[in-house]
Amino acid sequence: MIDHLSVSQINTFSRCELQCYFRYIEGLKVPVKSSAIKGKAVHCGLECIYTSKQREGRYYPDAVTDLVSESIEFADKIEEVIWDEPKNKVKDGAVDLINVYIENKHPDVVQQKDIEAVEMKLDTELFTETGEEIKIVGYADLILKNKVVDFKTRTKKPTSITTDIKFQTAFYTSVTQKDEIELQYLISTKKPQIVILNTSSNNNLKTITREVFISAFKRISQSIKTGNFLPTGLFHPWACGYCGYGDKGYCKFST
Repeated sequence: MIDHLSVSQINTFSRCELQCYFRYIEGLKVPVKSSAIKGKAVHCGLECIYTSKQREGRYYPDAVTDLVSESIEFADKIEEVIWDEPKNKVKDGAVDLINVYIENKHPDVVQQKDIEAVEMKLDTELFTETGEEIKIVGYADLILKNKVVDFKTRTKKPTSITTDIKFQTAFYTSVTQKDEIELQYLISTKKPQIVILNTSSNNNLKTITREVFISAFKRISQSIKTGNFLPTGLFHPWACGYCGYGDKGYCKFST
């Protein structure tokens, strides 16, 4: 039985139940692609910026870029990585994103006194109609006095806020009691860009989000009881592009 739910788990189960089983029930690991390593490194740099600002009121750009570069350099010492592009190119791309973020003065507009938490674990409890408890867990990148800031790395500019992100932000607003969510997209294009979208969650969206979590919990619990996790890739091959379990020999349905 799973001990908690997150938006990532629900997204994975919705995309492919069998992938969810391998990842969250069996705990099987697959190689990480270099794009994910770049995203982790950028998040690491942003965490460094705001942790330093919270503690000292300032940050050190050279230390931030060194940390980003080193996190990529040693990534394959920590986990198996598929380098879709040369490691040095991945490092340069991540450092460029951080430099553009700094050059655009985004950290400078945040005051030390307004930072409440950096990379904070959030959790809450929901209950089914039968009284079964569901623990919901997530992490907020940056919590300020008046809003929550969520960092995202992408290769394309967002045209709208997707449903999964709306559920994620509804969870943030429910737990932190902050009405505003600021989504900061660091876009890894030839010329790196920063795109900021603002959103909020009304009571209707929060209610829908609770219902989605409860429904997902029931479906996943039922799959665990029956042992039936449907392989989406059997009918929709695109789903296998988000999964590495076929390449590792875990999934016999991979196309």
